[in-house]
Amino acid sequence: MNAIQLLERAVEFDNSGRHVEAVKLYEEGAEGLATMARNATDPAKRRHFEAKIQEYRNRAKLMKDQQERMRTKGEIKDKILIVENSTGHSYKSLFGKYLDGNVKEILVEEPYLREHFQLTNLVMFCELAVVNCKNLKCINVKTTKAGPDQLEAFKQLNESLKTLRGVNLSVEFSDHIHDRQILLSNGHIIKIGRGLNYFKKAEKYCLGTYDFDFRECRETNVDILFCPENIKQNSRKMHVEAVKLYEEGAEGLATMARNATDPAKRRHFEAKIQEYRNRAKLLKDQQERMRTRGEIKDKILIVENSTGHSYKSLFGKYLDGNVKEILVEEPYLREHFQVHDVH
Repeated sequence: MNAIQLLERAVEFDNSGRHVEAVKLYEEGAEGLATMARNATDPAKRRHFEAKIQEYRNRAKLMKDQQERMRTKGEIKDKILIVENSTGHSYKSLFGKYLDGNVKEILVEEPYLREHFQLTNLVMFCELAVVNCKNLKCINVKTTKAGPDQLEAFKQLNESLKTLRGVNLSVEFSDHIHDRQILLSNGHIIKIGRGLNYFKKAEKYCLGTYDFDFRECRETNVDILFCPENIKQNSRKMHVEAVKLYEEGAEGLATMARNATDPAKRRHFEAKIQEYRNRAKLLKDQQERMRTRGEIKDKILIVENSTGHSYKSLFGKYLDGNVKEILVEEPYLREHFQVHDVH
């Protein structure tokens, strides 16, 4: 597809709530427009391309910020402790009710999708998703890369999803992913301590081989959050970052309008400036009305090899005189350095 087709598809996906795919298309389309701008001989056309490039890149950045924001806020809907060796915790029983007709897109962040049983767990999750989510368009998976068998499994799953249900599977690999969570485009976030892989192995010809409500589980915690401002509908609630981007973009367009020699281009820029400023004002008004009940206090990404993240720097301010008791849940306290870290 050429740049125009990519951007048309991006807008289509954007409007239908398929944001992860839309971001990629916006970025690829903007790159294509950048090539067209460099090759343009007409200064007015070049300025037009540059304005559109900035507009599409701003939109892609806005959606990336929304996706990150979705991870950081939320009202806790449910907290579940799966006890060691307990049963009755299939995906359907645990969180099936949150997979509904409002879900158009799913992001699964699961670092361990290497072994056969881990990949079949993903397939089982996808089966539940396509049955419950009647309007599902895309499942996005973020995991670590493991080799050709894993790639072949993803290829087969993608073909099956697309052929049988018209659902696209996209896979992104990361060397540093650790946390596990499932983000649904209806605003729900499912955080499972062990990710999708909390089931124990079942013996042959025993209950639990196929119906996982009979399968014994490993102990883990499950948190289910709801972020109402992140529901991906056509009338979405945007965030603080969106207001800043709209205002900065409008200022940039105002400069371009002042420098434009073509009256038609100037009128086009002025109309866009007014549109973006109106949108920023609307978002500010929404933020004033927005309730923050259940908002997580802070969300921090520790980047690989970064510094400045001692326990004191990271969460020392929350350890204050009101704390009388502390519970530390840490599965790995075996090595000297792990025990030393508790001191």
